[in-house]
Amino acid sequence: MSALLAALLSIMSVCDLVDEAKAISKVKRAFHPTKATADSLDEKRAALTAIGAFDSARVTRVLVTAYGVLEREAEPLEEARRPFLDNHGGKKMLTFRVQLKPIRQLQETIHSQLLRMRDPEAIRGQVRLLVRGKVSPPHGLKRTLSAAAGRLAARDLKLVTAPGEFADEEKCGLLLDAISRLGPGGQGAGPWVLKMLLHKRPVIRERAAQTLQALRWPAALKPLIGLLAREEVSRVRTATARTLERLTGMTLGTSSVAWGRWLDAEGAPFLSGKKPLGGHTSTVEGDASGGYYFGIPQDGRSILYVFDASQSMKQKMRRGQTRRIDVAREELNRALSQLKPRQRFNIIAFANRLDRFDRTMQPATKDNIARAQGWVNGLTLKLGTNTYDALELAFNTAGRGSFDRYYALQADTVFLLSDGAPTIQKLKGPGLNPDNKDAILAAVRRWNPFRRIVVHSIGLGLNKKRRVFMEKLAKENGGRCVSPK
Repeated sequence: MSALLAALLSIMSVCDLVDEAKAISKVKRAFHPTKATADSLDEKRAALTAIGAFDSARVTRVLVTAYGVLEREAEPLEEARRPFLDNHGGKKMLTFRVQLKPIRQLQETIHSQLLRMRDPEAIRGQVRLLVRGKVSPPHGLKRTLSAAAGRLAARDLKLVTAPGEFADEEKCGLLLDAISRLGPGGQGAGPWVLKMLLHKRPVIRERAAQTLQALRWPAALKPLIGLLAREEVSRVRTATARTLERLTGMTLGTSSVAWGRWLDAEGAPFLSGKKPLGGHTSTVEGDASGGYYFGIPQDGRSILYVFDASQSMKQKMRRGQTRRIDVAREELNRALSQLKPRQRFNIIAFANRLDRFDRTMQPATKDNIARAQGWVNGLTLKLGTNTYDALELAFNTAGRGSFDRYYALQADTVFLLSDGAPTIQKLKGPGLNPDNKDAILAAVRRWNPFRRIVVHSIGLGLNKKRRVFMEKLAKENGGRCVSPK
C-alpha cells in the first residue's frame, strides 16, 4: 500500500512539474521583449494568472525577468509624461497615466506573487538576487526581494548573516533592510552591521543604527554610544539616540556622555543578556535648529513642501473658526522663516494642476524666504486634489538620486500637506473622480525605492478613515504623520 502511495505521489509531483514548466513557458512567450503592444496585455495577465499557482526558484526568476520587461515598456511613457509634469500637469498627463496603468497593475501582481512565495528555494532565490546576484534586479523590485529575508529558514540565514564588504550604498542599504526583517534571529549579522556604523554615507550609518534596534543585540550598545559621540550629521545622531532609548527604556537623548555613564553604572544586565533589550518608546526629536513644521523638526538639508491648494482648504478647522488655508499658510510661512541659510527648499502647490515656487531647490536666504512667503500668500485655490502628480513632481524635483546611486540627491525631505482624499481628472469630459490611494503608495515605492527621501505627512482636519493613507505614506518612507484639528 505504501509503495502504491509513493508511486501516486511521484506521478503527482511529475505532473506538477510539467504544469509549472508550461506556465513558465507561457510567461516567457507573453513577456518577450518584442511584445509591447496593447493586445499583449491580456496575454500577460493570463500568463501571470497561470503561474500564480506555482512556487519555486524557477518561477521567481521568470517573474523578475517579466517585471524588467514591463519596466522597459513603461520607460518611454514615463519620459513622454515628464515634460508635461514640469509644466504644471493637466489633462495631457492623464493620457500617459492611463496607458501606464495596466503595466503598473501587472507589476503589482508580480510583487504580490513574490511576497506570497513560501518555497524555501524560491525564498533563497529572491535573497540571492538581492545581495549576491551578478545582474542587479529592477529598482522597483528590490524592496520586495528584501522582504523575503524575513521568511528565510534558520539554516539559510547565512545568506544575510555573512555579508561581504560592500562599499555600494544601494546594496548596503538593501542588505540592512533584509537583516532588519530577521529581528533578533539576525544577530549573527551583527558584526557586519557594526561596520556599517562607520560607512562614509550618512544614510547607511542611520540605517545601520535602525537595524541594530531590530536585532536587539547586547553587543551593539557600546558601538552605538561610540557613534553618538563622533557623529556630526543630526539625522544620524537622532536615529542612534532613538535606537538606544527603544532598546533600553532610558531617556538620555543624544548625550553620549550620559549614555556612557549609564552603561558603566547600570548597563551590565543588558550587556550580559540578563535583561532583555527592546520594546520601549523614544522621546528623542530630530534636530530643531531648522525649526518645526506642524511640530515636526525640519532636520533635512534640502526640504520640499507639497502644499494642498484645493477649494476644500477654504473650510474651517474642526476646532475653531479659522480656515484650513489660513492655518496652512501661517504655519508654512513660520516654518520657512526658521530655516537656516545652509538649508535648501522648494514648494509645490497642487489642486487639479500643479504650481511650483521654483524649478530648482533654493538656498534659504532671507530674500528667497521672503519671495516664497509672498508666493504662498498669493496662491489661488482651485478644484481638485491631484496628490499623485504632486508627489511625482516632488520626486522629479528631488532628482534621479532617489532611485539611482550615480546621481546626486537634490532633496532629502518631503512634507505633504493635504486636507482631503486624492482625486483624478476624468479622461473624457469635465469633473473629478476619487484616485486610487494604493496606486499612489505603489508609485512612491517606485520613486523612492531605497527610502533615501523621508516623507512626512500633515492631514489638516482629516477624520480617522482619511488619515489611513497619510499615515501609510509617512510610515513607509521613514516619516511622521500629524493631523491638526
